[in-house]
Amino acid sequence: MNISNLTVNEVARLLQQDCDEELIGRLKADNRISIAKLISRWQQKRERIAAEQERIRHLYAFERLYTAIHNCALSVEYAVIDVGTIDEINIYQATVQGMYQVLANLTLQPQAALIDAVPLRELKIPYQSIINGDALSASIAAASIVAKVERDRLMLEYDRLFPEYGFAKNKGYATKEHQAALHRFGPCPIHRKSFEPVKSMLTTTQELALF
Repeated sequence: MNISNLTVNEVARLLQQDCDEELIGRLKADNRISIAKLISRWQQKRERIAAEQERIRHLYAFERLYTAIHNCALSVEYAVIDVGTIDEINIYQATVQGMYQVLANLTLQPQAALIDAVPLRELKIPYQSIINGDALSASIAAASIVAKVERDRLMLEYDRLFPEYGFAKNKGYATKEHQAALHRFGPCPIHRKSFEPVKSMLTTTQELALF
């Protein structure tokens, strides 16, 4: 194929097909500015596609390791602490409560426990609390993956129940879109009343109700 005889439109159609590196090299050697611009746009598009494919691949990394954990672990358990309890006893104590529940509900009772940062002083078995444990211990990292995947799945269910807040995208974190939805629709039943900006919104509503 004589590249120099091809028109710009013909080169554009050619780039829409699967081009091997040899052909791309010949197109890059073409001295026409219009062809150089086409090649540049083609490369940018290919880089965007590759970046998106890599992003999607990383999205499923937790799910793949989550499946691997369930396949090889002797026992896996997680706990869900309801929003009312979190508001009542605070997020730290709710975390502690959840950890005790998980350890109690394991089908095989552990002989020792590795814990991410939080000390569980009432445990009757030896334990070690490790700061940044998910980066230092494979066991704690595995537990973090299970917790993240289960939480994300729960948020997807909440997104179906309360579609206004975009829980499928923000997973409950206070993104700009989430905060905008809060101000527009007000809090829903799963929003923690003791956390900002919900706390201030509810306080303002209660103050207005007095007038």
